[in-house]
Amino acid sequence: MEFDKEKIKIAVKEFNQWQGDAAIMCDEEDGAVWTDVFASENDWNEYHASTIQLVTRKSGIQARNAKTSVKKITEALETGEYKKEF
Repeated sequence: MEFDKEKIKIAVKEFNQWQGDAAIMCDEEDGAVWTDVFASENDWNEYHASTIQLVTRKSGIQARNAKTSVKKITEALETGEYKKEF
């Protein structure tokens, strides 16, 4: 599966700008990549499709300013590394 490069850029930008809990997600079926943002650690989304996977996340007060890069997310998606992270 080839992931949408423009959507990766948007997801990384949203993830990096959000000062709170966030997760970059992907859909292995259609190549979509997006960021879920949350008001607190007690919020989350549930996906029931087996093709939707977590790529990376930040959670908790210490991680609120955590950043990632387009290069890191692209490499994780291309190599399948995201499947091993969580």
